[in-house]
Amino acid sequence: MKINKSKIPKGEGKIVSSDGAHPLAVYHGDDGTFIVSSADCPHAHCDVIWNKHDSAWDCPCHGSRFSKDGAVLNGPAEQSLKRLLVDDAGEDIEVEESEEEFH
Repeated sequence: MKINKSKIPKGEGKIVSSDGAHPLAVYHGDDGTFIVSSADCPHAHCDVIWNKHDSAWDCPCHGSRFSKDGAVLNGPAEQSLKRLLVDDAGEDIEVEESEEEFH
């Protein structure tokens, strides 16, 4: 999936989806880097949302909270959001469709 870099301001996160693909949680760092994770909360499989006030990903179903890079901050989720591989493609970033844990 291609994501236009200019659609996500630095220091903010956004849920991005395209037809047939699982939604992605995309964070644009202040340094210009992008962190992309599956938006699927590993606890109950609800899609997370960006909490602009706390700069975190929140699960609206059971209250799990994740850091900008998808690490668990508060449960009940016990696993991080799955990170996806990102390629810089000029004005866009290319995201691998298959979910791979990235450490």
